[in-house]
Parts: sequence; C-alpha cells; structure tokens
Amino acid sequence: MVGGSLNVYTSKLVINKSGQSWGGTTAGIALDEGANMLADSGYLSITNSLGQGIVAMNNSHATLFGATVSQGSHGGLVAINNSSIDLSINNTPLSTISGNAVDLFCDSDSKITGTANISGTPSAQCTNMLSSETVSLP
Repeated sequence: MVGGSLNVYTSKLVINKSGQSWGGTTAGIALDEGANMLADSGYLSITNSLGQGIVAMNNSHATLFGATVSQGSHGGLVAINNSSIDLSINNTPLSTISGNAVDLFCDSDSKITGTANISGTPSAQCTNMLSSETVSLP
C-alpha cells in the first residue's frame, strides 16, 4: 500500500503464504510513503509468509491490537526509514509475533513500541524497542 490508510476492525483478515522468498520489502502487508494501518480486536492474522509479515517504511505507521504474525521466512514486524509499529492491548488478547526468521526488526531511525503486549518472547533485531507504548514522561 502506498500512502492512505488500512483499517482492519470489523471482520477477520487472514493472509497466508504471502510475499516472495527473497524477502526484501515483499510482505503480507507493506505500508509505504506515510501510510497508516489500524488492526483492531485480533482481526489480523498473517501466517507462513514467504517475505516479511508487515513492513512499515518511509514514514509509515501500524497499530496492532491482538494481531498474529507467525511462521514467516523473514521478518515478522519490520519498521524502516523513520517508521513505527505499535502493539497495543485495548481489552484484546496479546499479539502473537513468533516463529518468524526474526520476529521484530527495525533500523536506527524507526521504533517498535508496546512489546510488553506480545505473548512469549519474540526474537528481535531492533535497538529502538519500548515495552510500553510511549516513553516515560517526567
């Protein structure tokens, strides 16, 4: 998706075996050029991705409530080029981000927040992770 918004909150979206085996920016969901996504109430499931699960790139943002991104051949959640992915709880089950080649990946200009809202212990290659959804305020 280039620009715009994607909202998943009234019915289940299941994506299975998406992307390409070489990875890159191929993904179940690719957000680019300032795009935004909200996946609410556990309605999003991406499994067995051949590429990445979710890629937020070039000033894009994703907010996930109870999402499942598992068993992918590359990254589960990928935030690059000044982008962010937030894992929220909002009375939904914890998100399941597991079994991917690397579950959480971000570059030095991007962030993944709310990692305390992931069930289990995901593998990570991201120095800009926050367990909460915001930085501690004074």
